[in-house]
Amino acid sequence: MKGREELTGPRPLGNWLLQHEDGRVTILRGKFAGAYFNTVPAGYIGRFLLQKCRDELNPRELELCEKYAGDSAVKKIRRRVRMTETSKVQVEVTAGKGIAEAFDKAAEVGCAEISLNIPVPKSHQEPTALDKLRMRGTPLELISSYLIADTHDMARQAFRSCVLEHVYERLAEKYHATVVFEGRDVLTSTDSDDLVRDTEGEIGIAITPENEKTIENRKTPVAPIAKIETGERVSPVADSLQATVLGAIESISQSVETFIEMPVKRVLDRLGDGHLTFGIITDLSLVQLDTNPEHTKITTSGRIVLYAHFVK
Repeated sequence: MKGREELTGPRPLGNWLLQHEDGRVTILRGKFAGAYFNTVPAGYIGRFLLQKCRDELNPRELELCEKYAGDSAVKKIRRRVRMTETSKVQVEVTAGKGIAEAFDKAAEVGCAEISLNIPVPKSHQEPTALDKLRMRGTPLELISSYLIADTHDMARQAFRSCVLEHVYERLAEKYHATVVFEGRDVLTSTDSDDLVRDTEGEIGIAITPENEKTIENRKTPVAPIAKIETGERVSPVADSLQATVLGAIESISQSVETFIEMPVKRVLDRLGDGHLTFGIITDLSLVQLDTNPEHTKITTSGRIVLYAHFVK
């Protein structure tokens, strides 16, 4: 029944946080709008969201913020306390449950100086493909600004660049592979006008079924190219245009990853250990981005052209 379809896509948790299908959470507003929640400094969560914007957070957002902020939500306490001449004692306190407990324990002794030794939890996470995209200096954070400023050509160029870079990072991360950007000038044509990449003794991977014949009919090793159509996707903007753009980039990359997963797995299962190389043909790859005048939805589509080969 119309209006009762299964809800898919990002889901706002409240006024400040948006949860994606993979469980990750992004911030919708403020100086870190569009950033993943667990990449934002804990001090910002503790001293801004939990203190200045507490009335705007719902219970679920409060729970997440308090869990992530930890001791950064506790107001800074002076590390040195002026006391009498007779109480110049230095105590070392190991605080496993927070700074406040450490100072309470020190107060029982009565001391002029406190040395804190606080264990740091193992909360470090490996950077995601989007995190690496930010570190590579791509115009990721500018896409939504370009759209709002009605400079759509610049928005599309930035979006295309980010999608190709994100596909690069996802393939390199998942398969521990070498990934290269190349132009169509490195390709050659077969008798049936299929475009292939000569691989010089390496094993080309047939990403699509019709590629099998291309490999079989060539005397020299080749890797046929595959044109992966990701289809048109219309995404409503919940609150943050930037967060919606990031979701579209993730979706296109996931479509490419899903498309090549089975043929690559068949080769790895058959040949065993080795090294994969992916080549993304940039001048044959096409990525589109459009938005309506009100900026309440974005429309995206993509065609990613690539090849893959394997060496034992």
